[in-house]
This record gives sequence, C-alpha cells and structure tokens, in this order.
Amino acid sequence: MLLKKTANIDERFSWLSLLSNNSVSYEKIEIYDFKNKCEIKNLQNLIYKLFNDDRRSLVIGPCATGIPWNDFADIVEEIENYEIPIRLDSKYDNEFEVRFMKMMVENGIEYDYKGYCEILNWNQLLDLVLSIVINVKGTDSLKFYNIDGSYCFYPHYTCSIGVYYKEMNEKIDRIIRRANRMGACIEYIKE
Repeated sequence: MLLKKTANIDERFSWLSLLSNNSVSYEKIEIYDFKNKCEIKNLQNLIYKLFNDDRRSLVIGPCATGIPWNDFADIVEEIENYEIPIRLDSKYDNEFEVRFMKMMVENGIEYDYKGYCEILNWNQLLDLVLSIVINVKGTDSLKFYNIDGSYCFYPHYTCSIGVYYKEMNEKIDRIIRRANRMGACIEYIKE
C-alpha cells in the first residue's frame, strides 16, 4: 500500500482559494534547481531536501478543494472500467496515468475521491506522481499538504516546486533557507 485515506483537512486550507473569485489570501513561491537536469530523480531529491523535516506531517490531496483525484490522472474512460485500469484510449491515455489509476484501485481510492491520504511509501508514490508530472506535462499536480495548515506544495513539469502559504512562518523560512543553501532560485509570485 502506498496510501491510506485520512481525515479531511479542507478547513485548515480555507485561505487557499485557488478556484474561487475571492481575493487572494495566500502567498506563493516557486523554487527552481537549475543545476540539475529535469528528471524524476532530481525533482524527488529536491523535494526530500526541502521538505524532509515535515514528511510525517504531510498528506497528499487534490490539486484544489473539491477536485477529484482522477483530474490528476486525466484518463478518458467510462466509469465502469475503473476497477480494471487498462490503456483505454491511445490518443489520450498513457502508461503513467494508467499506473496511477491502478494504484488508486489497489489502495481503495475511489474514482471521484476528493479527500486526503497519508503517505505510506514516499519513494514509490513520488516516483509515480513525478512520472506523470514530468512526462505528461500540464497536468495539475496533486498537492502535498502540511496537516497544520501552514503550507502546501506541488511539483511542476518544469521541475520547479510551487509552495503556497498563508503567511510567512518558521516552516516557510526554513524551506527558503534550505533552497538558498542549495543554490536554488526562488521566485516570489504575486497572483
């Protein structure tokens, strides 16, 4: 098992209004490591270096509140085929997304699940998620949420990591210091 469903933490991220027309109530940084090639292994290492202290406090969840996990593995299929993920439409589906759907079935994650999961196997899960992010490109990634509500992050197909946070806090400060020590580029985003 890679994942186990956990409690809903939507209320802790009420400040993260990605899909609403409300005024922006969060800040964002993007971290780039231009010294390394854009490969799964390098992006995985960057995630571990920046977020390792918080791994026990991180859960994985939807790209935005109310969006089902299937939106990440955007497979063109009929819902009745969900129990047996196969390559369904060679024009649209790919091996990475089909592997993701298979993982969802094996871990009891429903097709339209909109909640959060505890990560039981970081290496395998990151390999699976990053293979979609890097190889499929443009897919909104699932996000990794700190259960205390202080921040969440997502990997991007450019091999950057986007970090959303409500306000500067000690965890964000630590992440920025680590990125600086690594020589990574940090961009402060105003949305």
